[in-house]
Amino acid sequence: IYSSLQGHGKIAWSELDNRTWLSTLADYKEYSQRGTIEVERLNFGANLCLGMAERRLNFDSVKAEKGMALWNGDPELNRELRNYSAVEDFALQEPWYSDKEIAVFIGDRNQYFMDLLTPLPNFNQVYEVLQKELHFIGAAFDLYHLDDLRAASDREIYKLCIFLNAEALSDEQIVIINERFKRNGRTLLWFWAPGYINERTGMDAGRVSDVTGMVLKVDLTPIMDEIRLDPSHRWFPEMDSQKIFSRLPYANRQWFQKTYAPHFHAEDNGIETAGRYAVNGKTAFAIKKAKDWTSVFCGIPYLPRQILSKVAEEAGVHRFVNDPRLYVNACRSWVVLHNTVAEPSETMVRLPRHARIYDLFRKKVLSRGANKFDTRLGP
Repeated sequence: IYSSLQGHGKIAWSELDNRTWLSTLADYKEYSQRGTIEVERLNFGANLCLGMAERRLNFDSVKAEKGMALWNGDPELNRELRNYSAVEDFALQEPWYSDKEIAVFIGDRNQYFMDLLTPLPNFNQVYEVLQKELHFIGAAFDLYHLDDLRAASDREIYKLCIFLNAEALSDEQIVIINERFKRNGRTLLWFWAPGYINERTGMDAGRVSDVTGMVLKVDLTPIMDEIRLDPSHRWFPEMDSQKIFSRLPYANRQWFQKTYAPHFHAEDNGIETAGRYAVNGKTAFAIKKAKDWTSVFCGIPYLPRQILSKVAEEAGVHRFVNDPRLYVNACRSWVVLHNTVAEPSETMVRLPRHARIYDLFRKKVLSRGANKFDTRLGP
């Protein structure tokens, strides 16, 4: 897997420690080759392979703590790996179709223009948002490298496009976004400073306004990156906390602090203000509806899964579950659920259409024509 990604030049983030890199490599899969059946199968196989590897690491840790035999040869783990293998054999016999309604774009060029000894929003956007939050919004997504913008623009099915770290955009990429993404009622979600880096001329704050479609002003004063949400806004009545802030990457290193600069704030009469910077009250979280598309801008490089779920819901994306504790991946033929907490989870799974529902692990038909079903997942 690593060789194929490296050969294509699509390793988007490689500065994580080995174990974190191993457990998250599936999120940087080579998934932008026109959405072919072969790539979809490769994606499934890669996730299975990484699932097995991570399970071995977990068994190693758990068994060692209990003074028992390590994972090698453990009967329980071997049974689990045989289950994985059986699922893969079954999957390869089935036709694959991707009908995901969310496209997520990641890039790697912006890090070339950032001082490695300053707080990197890039880390929060790619690692914290992608790995820690997006998998838990109840909907599945396709992942693209920014270099593959043009190929992704041909897929009309996307209702929500998320640009995680698009600070470095070429003029051609901005034209593609303006002409081929801002249409069909889509919602585009931006973080921090999309388009701010012009590789030919340097930093250009005006490009951020052009990309996001709303008037954004830059402030170079370092600030604490806390946003206070507007409790009266329709998206937030169920939020436990009315404030959000970026998590600290590599918090044990003194040179990673919670302040950062520059930061952008909205000064546009046509926006909804959903949140403001705690330090100065300027608009940090804004929504603007245009004729054929909607722009959502967040001035810090992080949003929690509850808000991401709201953005997806407002964009009309189908959500399979409404439980932020559950990892979800899905395509036309599959729904994969994983309970990540210590207690059992009972939830209703909603499908985009009526279908025959088959439980692969229990080898049981749950329904022959339903569009929802109840499931109970153990810890």
